[in-house]
Amino acid sequence: MSDLKDRVALVIGGAAGMGLASARALAALGAAVIIADRDGAGAEHAAEAVTAAGGEARAFAVDASSPAQL
Repeated sequence: MSDLKDRVALVIGGAAGMGLASARALAALGAAVIIADRDGAGAEHAAEAVTAAGGEARAFAVDASSPAQL
């Protein structure tokens, strides 16, 4: 992957597992990361972890299976 500085990455399901790993990797490459997950508290913890590691992240509680929330 290339440098992602000045880019924004949206990770749906980013509170844990592969989504969180993706968010961390994207942030390490310089992207500002939006972490969206049904688990709002988990998304917040994930964003805090990414930020603590030196990245930029924000969390949103979103149920991507609900068209009304998209």
